Amino acid sequence: MLQFFAYRAIAGVESVDLAQRQYARTVTVHAAGQAHMGWMCAQFLEGHPAVRLTMSNSLAPAFLQVQALCRQLLDLDADPLARQPWRSYATIRAWSQLAAKPAPSNTPTTKVSP
Repeated sequence: MLQFFAYRAIAGVESVDLAQRQYARTVTVHAAGQAHMGWMCAQFLEGHPAVRLTMSNSLAPAFLQVQALCRQLLDLDADPLARQPWRSYATIRAWSQLAAKPAPSNTPTTKVSP
């Protein structure tokens, strides 16, 4: 999964460290009527079926929203034994909710709506 993210990483928005097993990105999350901007980092723990989520202090008021987006983005609630497409609706929705730096005007964009 990290290699997939590394291949598709948006410079200045996302980064992947394969050696540290980490995926990080900037995010904007809306909670309690306010926009909270910062970064989040998901580290896959070696030898454990777990992910450590770290985020900037500026996202603390939106912790639950960031945690939910991370679970959706990484499809952590998926049943590994079930047959389902890799890109579930929840994953697509999570990507669409993570605010990224606007693309340059000469770059084609695709909008995913829930």
